[in-house]
Amino acid sequence: MRRTLIAMGLWAGGLLAMSGCSIAGEWRAKMVEGDHPFPFSQVTFTDDGRYTAVAPPAARQLTSTGTYAWNGSTLKIMPKDGAERSYSGYHDIFKNQLVLKHKEDGKEDKATLEKVETQAK
Repeated sequence: MRRTLIAMGLWAGGLLAMSGCSIAGEWRAKMVEGDHPFPFSQVTFTDDGRYTAVAPPAARQLTSTGTYAWNGSTLKIMPKDGAERSYSGYHDIFKNQLVLKHKEDGKEDKATLEKVETQAK
């Protein structure tokens, strides 16, 4: 019984770690798969629900700002000057990656973002 409880605790802790509670920080697109370009090559999420994103170089380095909501499996982006967009995904804290998927025109696009490590001052 004790062994079962310990295993269940480790399993639940692993699930919590994989879902990640916060995505605050700076992220860069590492890999993009699909037919549609991913809307940003770099994004910073703040703890208070704001974001600033930079579009890929082919889009002439456009910047987007607005708010976001993350519930551990869905990222909702609400730009100040555009349409809201939702992504399903997960935050892998072990690999420092945010994996996002979006379906459009019946096709799924996937982007893997890598967290940019900040140096301590």
